[in-house]
Parts: sequence; C-alpha cells; structure tokens
Amino acid sequence: MIGVTSNLYESKEYSDIREVIKDGINRYPDCVAFTIKNKEGKDITYAEFEKEINSLGTGLLKLGLKDKKIAIIGPNSYEWVLSYISVLFGIGIVVPLDKGLPAQEIEDSIIRSDADALIFDPIYRYNRRYKTKINYKSKRIYLYERSWIKRNKQYS
Repeated sequence: MIGVTSNLYESKEYSDIREVIKDGINRYPDCVAFTIKNKEGKDITYAEFEKEINSLGTGLLKLGLKDKKIAIIGPNSYEWVLSYISVLFGIGIVVPLDKGLPAQEIEDSIIRSDADALIFDPIYRYNRRYKTKINYKSKRIYLYERSWIKRNKQYS
C-alpha cells in the first residue's frame, strides 16, 4: 500500500543519543559494535564498549573534568567515538572540533568554546599545522590513543 503507514516493525522512541546507545548495550551486549581495522584487526562488542566508556569516563572524572567543557579533535576512529560518548555520558560538555580547519581557526574555536581540556589523536602531536593549538597553555591536553585509554582502566 503506497502512502499508508503501518506498524510492520517494532519501534522505540528515545529522548537522546545516550538512550540509543544504552539500549544497544542492553539488547546486544555480545554483538560487535565496532571493528577496528588495523594490523591486529579487533572487534569490540557492545559490552566491551560500555566498559571502555565507563573506564574512560571515570578516568576523566578522576582528572577533575566533571561538568567541564572538553574539546575533541581527530580523524574518524573508534577512539574519537569513545572519547565523544564518554564525555556525553555525564562527564561534561563535549566540543567536537573539525580536524580539517586551519590551525588558527582550531585555536580560536578552543578559545571561544572556553574548553577546559582537549583530547586529540596523537597524529596531531608533532604536526606543524596544529602546533599552536596543541601547545595552548591554559588547557589540559590528553591523547586518545589506545595506550592512554588502557592506562586509565585503573579508574574503573
């Protein structure tokens, strides 16, 4: 039937993205949520994703970032998503920055947003284009590489 809406599929309403993610975690804990495509190639289940969200979130809390503005910059990656969602899940306010902006615009965005911390991909650490931004002195700066996330599991 064209133009007629029917209830062919069960649907659920969510109030925000946190509910969507929590529902996925609860309904599909052993299903693959992400596949990291690198040398090792690793699948991450929803249950593992939840543990890493909680671990990173707790680590950020221990660093004193509760209710703070946290800027995140980097290429599309699992670590970027994990950082974004961890902040979103009750830590503070996430300020996503476009990695394609010129260095001066990134620095201006950090200043305008009044971000208290910056989480970034390690590929930007020594990149001349981002040197000014990365050395922005009044901000706490964290790399979101896997080793940092693993080190902060001590907080979970």
